[in-house]
Amino acid sequence: MPYVYAKCTKCNKRLKVNDAEDAWICKFCKKPFVVEKAIKLYNDTVESDTHVPKRVEVKRAAVHIAAESLKPEDIMVTMPVEKEAAPAAKIEAKKEAAPASKVELKKEAAPASKVEPKKEAAPDAKIEPKKEAAPAAKIEPKKEAAPAAKIEPKKEAAPAAKIEPKKEAAPAAKIEPKKEAAPVAKIEPKKEAAPASKIEPKKEAAPAAKVEPKKEAVSPTDEFIIKFSELEKYNGKAEHVVIPPGIKRIADNAFEGCDTIKKLELPGGLEVIGGYAFRSCKNLEEIVVPVSLLKIGSWAFRGCTKLRSIFIPNGVTTIEDCVFAECESLESVGMPTRITSIGAFAFSGCKSLKEIKLPDTLMSIGKYAFSGCENLTGVKIPDNVSIIDERQFSGCKNLSALELPRNLKSIEAFAFAGCVSLRNVDLPGNLLSVDGFSGCTGLRAIVIPNKVTALGDFSGCTNLEAIIIPPSVKKITKSFDNCPELMNITWEYLAENMSKFPAYYKTVVEKRKAENKCTYCGGDFKLITKTCKVCGMKKDY
Repeated sequence: MPYVYAKCTKCNKRLKVNDAEDAWICKFCKKPFVVEKAIKLYNDTVESDTHVPKRVEVKRAAVHIAAESLKPEDIMVTMPVEKEAAPAAKIEAKKEAAPASKVELKKEAAPASKVEPKKEAAPDAKIEPKKEAAPAAKIEPKKEAAPAAKIEPKKEAAPAAKIEPKKEAAPAAKIEPKKEAAPVAKIEPKKEAAPASKIEPKKEAAPAAKVEPKKEAVSPTDEFIIKFSELEKYNGKAEHVVIPPGIKRIADNAFEGCDTIKKLELPGGLEVIGGYAFRSCKNLEEIVVPVSLLKIGSWAFRGCTKLRSIFIPNGVTTIEDCVFAECESLESVGMPTRITSIGAFAFSGCKSLKEIKLPDTLMSIGKYAFSGCENLTGVKIPDNVSIIDERQFSGCKNLSALELPRNLKSIEAFAFAGCVSLRNVDLPGNLLSVDGFSGCTGLRAIVIPNKVTALGDFSGCTNLEAIIIPPSVKKITKSFDNCPELMNITWEYLAENMSKFPAYYKTVVEKRKAENKCTYCGGDFKLITKTCKVCGMKKDY
């Protein structure tokens, strides 16, 4: 089959075409055009016959060309060239070649490469179309449009002009593949479709490179706002959160209010947890803390109501204020061995905390530090602690075993208020001030050490029966109100402070007055001087 050079009527580029074909697709602009012979054949038919048919079938091209659609600019100028071998695509002879797209004409099964015209049609003289010729746009390809011979002339196959298969239209060459049909020039499966003729795939078949991953596949690191080595904010909603490595500091309020987190894994190398960092993470149950941690900021875990346990590494030397306050489910705390101070309200409201071991290095405990720890049964305060601050263990209803430090100097107001299970308290000898046992209904007796100079409130000790107060205490500033069983008071200055013991005064003094006895010791008075024969106190009633 000879090849000739031709000029595309669309883009005016020169290219080689098969002389046996009546139509071709330009490899440059990817648009179809009609060759000169088909146009000439049409013109000869029009000139020789006054009855111009509405459509002319050019069967050699195996397509229908609309007579009224031909325009002068569609005419292609051809120039003969030397005979050349078949193109690189290895196009076989006309008789043996499989059709480029296996186009079926109406009522005919001839392949595209060898279309036999009707008996009445003379290919060179006069081509007459069928009276009811099927429209050019309705050429029906077979269900499987994959070519048998895989014709690829110079990388791009030329389909007949304006081939329109069923249903779907292609943008460039107006070729619509049926579902999985790939362009003739380069047949590829649907999944990897990248058509040479720029056929746009369906939205569902978008290239893999542009497919956006689902939200579930987003890397967890995208949920963190990280600046240098500091995690500034977490924006995720996961239940199990693993903080990425390389983080040295978690900023203040970074996870505050993240109530979806149940398990949290902190990265190795983390050194600082900022203040309020995990405040009100109400569903947080478990946290893995690295040994590299050096500091936990104030209020860091306050309000984590489902947190059950936590281990604080030895690098931490200070527990700041309110760190674990209101952690109602917290049962155990692994305390660091080098800790020196516990801040105010640090474990306040930890209702489930049953025991806590304070290290010997501890030197100070803030006010309200363990207040409201209702299930705490026992505590040993290290010897380096010198002050039991205000309400430090108040409300510890089950606290029954208390070991105070030997170097303790002062017990502040309400320090053990409401510790109803506390029955025996051994106060150390170096104490200088005692207060804070109001409402200890289980207390039966107490001995105040000899160095104490100030005695505070014991009101509400409803079962307190006896107390020994040393001479170093000269005056009581607070009373023993609501101590109905306290009748055994040993104190040198009781007479001057009797009003501070209302129950004793009412029960004992009134009885002694009725018996004309000394109200201070119950002794008899001398008849003339009216002074007590026992204590020497003068009768004052």
